[in-house]
Amino acid sequence: MLCEILVQSLLWLLASINFLTPANVAALEVSVLPGQAIPESTTIANTSDVADPSTLSARAFEAKGYTFNCDDAKYGHTLDVDDCLGALDRIINSRASVTFADRDLTIERPEWDPLPWRWMGGRSSCYIEPVLKSGAQTGRTSFYKIREAAYELVTECALRQRKGGTVTGLGGDNNVEITVGRYVQGELAVKCGRRKEVLETCRDLLISMPVITQDQRFGPKGDSKAEVILPWGMMSHDDRCILKILTINRQGESDVTSWYKAWEAVNAVYYGCISKGFRGSFQGLGNSHDLFVTISGP
Repeated sequence: MLCEILVQSLLWLLASINFLTPANVAALEVSVLPGQAIPESTTIANTSDVADPSTLSARAFEAKGYTFNCDDAKYGHTLDVDDCLGALDRIINSRASVTFADRDLTIERPEWDPLPWRWMGGRSSCYIEPVLKSGAQTGRTSFYKIREAAYELVTECALRQRKGGTVTGLGGDNNVEITVGRYVQGELAVKCGRRKEVLETCRDLLISMPVITQDQRFGPKGDSKAEVILPWGMMSHDDRCILKILTINRQGESDVTSWYKAWEAVNAVYYGCISKGFRGSFQGLGNSHDLFVTISGP
């Protein structure tokens, strides 16, 4: 009985869709590091391509050729299922075919959707993320299939096994995989500030800031070891959303993190605060927890 209630709740929540995809982000006019490429946005599918959420049923979400890998060591355990459903609600329900690729490739092919990209729940605890199969440069599927597969993944791994994991077999060229995982730092480090208007252009930051995975030293210009000079900042294309990375170290020493980890923190602030109409910050970034991220308006 409990499982039936939970499944019915999942299906009910799927009927309310907040449209948020990398394909509907405006063209970018932001300041980035020298040499950092800015991917152009792609065009959202016509509304005629969007399926009616009311037509969704349990049968529509039956696993068809999916392969699951529930792995708590890699993707976390005891996931917040409600927050995972919040992330799921943000995925557009379009059946139109889309091609995903690394950001560097989407510079020349702006009709492709740039990766990395993720959706998160409002508590910044659970994320859903499309990734390319190992060795693949591009992947083709639809957001409908992503949402369908993500639903099955949340049900199989997060709900039944209390683990994060991956699902493959989405169709298209089968180069796209979906992951669901727990972002522990989001639960602890995100702090929302004063209320402000919801600035849609803050999403610019999610697809334009660097995402290099190698660790680097972030610090003030007085530290000769610093590779990224702080404070560092960038703005949305309309100059109304401001991202800053700063340090609290009073000795002028740098801390170590990666741009990718900073990008994860920015996502957590966006979904946990900005999308709700609040300013936000992420505290405790870096090996020594000296770095913090802020997103605010003018």
